[in-house]
Amino acid sequence: MCAGAFALVSFDLTISSALAETYTTFDVPNSNLTEPAGINDNGDATGLFMPSAGGFFTGFIRSSDGTFTTFAVKNSLGTTPSVINGKGEIVGDWDGEYGFNGFLRKSDGTILDIDPRHLGGGVRPPNITALRINDAGTIAGGFTDNDGMEKGFLRKANGKTATYGVTGTPVTQPYGLNSTGAVTGYYWNIDDNTYVGFVRVPDGTITTFGIPDASRTVPVAISDSGTVTGYYDHPTSSGFVRSPDGTVVSFDPPGSQQTNPIAINRKGEIAGHWFDGTHFHGFIRSAHGKITSFDPPDSKSTTVTGMNRNGVVIGIYGGTDGRGHGFIRMP
Repeated sequence: MCAGAFALVSFDLTISSALAETYTTFDVPNSNLTEPAGINDNGDATGLFMPSAGGFFTGFIRSSDGTFTTFAVKNSLGTTPSVINGKGEIVGDWDGEYGFNGFLRKSDGTILDIDPRHLGGGVRPPNITALRINDAGTIAGGFTDNDGMEKGFLRKANGKTATYGVTGTPVTQPYGLNSTGAVTGYYWNIDDNTYVGFVRVPDGTITTFGIPDASRTVPVAISDSGTVTGYYDHPTSSGFVRSPDGTVVSFDPPGSQQTNPIAINRKGEIAGHWFDGTHFHGFIRSAHGKITSFDPPDSKSTTVTGMNRNGVVIGIYGGTDGRGHGFIRMP
């Protein structure tokens, strides 16, 4: 483990209104609630929905042509997809009798359990989440081991799995994964009760970093070049971008009381949402720092959940009907 260089250089307050974008809004047929989670570079999306007939949360795939496929892990009490890669592979978690478990749904529809016993434990502990999968089939996620320690794991396409944790902490929580297999997330610094960011590169080296005086530094996504985005609390949540050299830039849309970046693509564009004290709105931050705020038509609240390399954004909006619906924003 090594400490990362840190330099907070500026706050970005440039904002504009979105003018040229187009939206596609959608609902899974026969659903009361539709919550998209991710979109791949082909325009295929995944997420969960609540069937109008009742039951448990169920997964869906919305193909780029608008057709839907639904799926659920057998015997689950709820299936929650997280992301879909370019091959159509989906990872997420499912709610079982004793806790959450990870799954991989392959492009042919086969669903594999990501079992904690494959991670070195002799007894199935609760709480494993498969959070990200890249186009190489590498899966990043977190789990609780038999000693109650929260750790990260990386599972390659061939099933070979490595586990890791930041030294000296009971909580290591990954969030983001890029095409090279680098992971970012946060850990709990028990000495001062703060959350601190980390980047783990494919050779296993972990670099840690935290924003000075922040109670939480929470990275959520990492680009292929190693640029990290996330948020920090000081005292309210602001967004940040950390370059591979350790330079950090902080940003907020004007009037934001809470800024939550969600995704960063190869162009360095960041997508997320911000809170004005009453409602959430979506935003795009360009690689040059320009912030564009947006809301789909009929939206009372906008939550971004993903973005692909082309800048296509997916998320959830609360409509005037009081229900949650999916949206895709084309730049």
